[in-house]
Amino acid sequence: MEILSVKLQFNELQLPPFVKVTGIEEALLPTFDDESYRSIKVNFSIRRYRMLSIEQIKEFSTWLRGNNFEYSKLVIPGRQGSYYMAIVNNSVEITDGLRSGNGTIEFKCLANRIENAINTVTFTTEQTIDYSGTISTYPTITLDITQECEEIKLLFSNEKSTNYIKLVGHFNTGHQIIIDCKKKKITVNGELKMQILTLDSYFHQLELGNNLYTLINGNCNVSIQWKNEFLS
Repeated sequence: MEILSVKLQFNELQLPPFVKVTGIEEALLPTFDDESYRSIKVNFSIRRYRMLSIEQIKEFSTWLRGNNFEYSKLVIPGRQGSYYMAIVNNSVEITDGLRSGNGTIEFKCLANRIENAINTVTFTTEQTIDYSGTISTYPTITLDITQECEEIKLLFSNEKSTNYIKLVGHFNTGHQIIIDCKKKKITVNGELKMQILTLDSYFHQLELGNNLYTLINGNCNVSIQWKNEFLS
């Protein structure tokens, strides 16, 4: 029976309306040689009174490509508050004749499921983040300079590591520095400024439980943003 209520999204686009989901198989454990990935299979049917038009074929093909065959957001039923990063991993074929057809889309997904919600904490001296995700996640750190300074040192610690991020330069009141730990990128007022990062600095991850941040040097407000990630 068709699952007509399913809201399946890939790369922020709904599945084309002429394609009906009939079942979803979600692997509970990694299914590829690399345990960082898992498989999600979507079975579908297409009912029609004539051959699919060129426009419909193009629409479905575009949907399957996602973000130009790069890992893209995949939202499956019952998980509208979260998503996987996925690519189509098979050659999708439609079988069973001209008036109806069936097929399967296999998505190769990064094993972690990511919440849509962005969590934020702001502080000036010290802050503990109680991270509830079941696997590590990279934070984004925003530093809003409140008074001129030449060095910023932010210490962090959790059960896996104790380290810091240290920036050296001339930072004026009103400057905004963004540290993207996942992309290992630092910008000042929107411009890439990797040279302000000292070589002994470390791009870290949040771990399950307590993650302590302490501003050692610098005059700024610190904001930490992250998304919870789960192995489920």
